[in-house]
Amino acid sequence: MKNALPVAALAATVGLVGCGDVFDVTNPGRILDADLNTPEGINALVTGMSSDFSNNYDELSFGVARMTDEMSGSGSYNTTGLFRRGIIPQDAEVDFYYEGAQEA
Repeated sequence: MKNALPVAALAATVGLVGCGDVFDVTNPGRILDADLNTPEGINALVTGMSSDFSNNYDELSFGVARMTDEMSGSGSYNTTGLFRRGIIPQDAEVDFYYEGAQEA
């Protein structure tokens, strides 16, 4: 019984060492920066920029609609009650809307 723990530890160590490449990850669809500077890479670049713009514009429009009476919330957001009363706190989570729009 005293030898069972060292034998189990040795077996676990050998098992873990034998699986060294299990955690190696390769991304077969990776696009290199140099590939974007070619005519074939323009489609991927434009699609990515369009996606960034659409996502950030959606967030910006949603935030502005919540701060105005264009859209009324049901209270599922922390600031909905304040926005309904026309109170926009200084620390309201609205700055990232504009950062995202400028990024795109």
